[in-house]
Amino acid sequence: MNVMMIFGEHARELITSELALDFVKMMCGEKTKTAKFRFSSSESDTSSGAETSSDADTSSLNLAGKISLALSNFKITIFPVVNVKGRQEVEKGNYCLRTNLRGVDLNRNWDDHWVPDDRPTEGSPGPSSFSEDETKILHDHVTTHKPDIFFTVHSGVLGMYTPYAWSGKLPEEGGEGRVLLEMPIAEIPSDSPANVVAMMQILRQNNEKYCRCANGPAGKEVGYLCPGTCLDFVYDKAKTKYAFGLEIFDKDAELGYANSAGHPVLLETQETMSTTTKSKARHTHRHMHTHSHSHSHSHSHSHSH
Repeated sequence: MNVMMIFGEHARELITSELALDFVKMMCGEKTKTAKFRFSSSESDTSSGAETSSDADTSSLNLAGKISLALSNFKITIFPVVNVKGRQEVEKGNYCLRTNLRGVDLNRNWDDHWVPDDRPTEGSPGPSSFSEDETKILHDHVTTHKPDIFFTVHSGVLGMYTPYAWSGKLPEEGGEGRVLLEMPIAEIPSDSPANVVAMMQILRQNNEKYCRCANGPAGKEVGYLCPGTCLDFVYDKAKTKYAFGLEIFDKDAELGYANSAGHPVLLETQETMSTTTKSKARHTHRHMHTHSHSHSHSHSHSHSH
């Protein structure tokens, strides 16, 4: 199966690209902060081997075994820094930059419910869908390699999301979606696509174990609708069966106030910035987000996803 993971769509979300590199190191066998803080000592022990069957029970595997099993069954493609020039601008001191250098929000530039907007805001969708080089590159990869599983990773709040971002509903066959978030898995209508039920099961199981955060359709959980996102394009147009948006923060972040949906909003401190900018940031900036994602990661000074 093909897995595609993208990080760093929004320039100021520096921690997402650091996570991408940490993830690669972990998959290559290095002990990392991710492994240290997310797994128990028995899981992070790399002494035992791994099974290789794709249908093997992974509950008894340690971290090394799970990594080996994943690498045996998945081809993983990672884009660690989508908005390269935007990130470079942030590292020079423009800490609140969200867009690329053309002023376009790359997670509003995808051709799925794309909406034109001429206002000069940091959520600008661009003059047309796929007007930007960055989204064209990602589009080419999606359409050529057709991922079976897709992750888009942002920072600002803690959350795990499914499509849709453009509406507050889960996808359904032959319709615009229905709100299933509050239903127990067993009560989700039988005519719902199997992959939708599976996505919700994955989120809820992992939410209880690792996150205990907002989870479900991005447009509902984020608190506002986000047209033109990669999450919805990959699911709707590229027909990827399993598409997820993740909102993260690092261990040094502080929880601030709650947003209108009652979910915690993150104050990303200078510690979340790359080592090249820490010394400047310590004296000049305390970076506050709410969430505005590839779905629409909204920040207190503007949104993100």
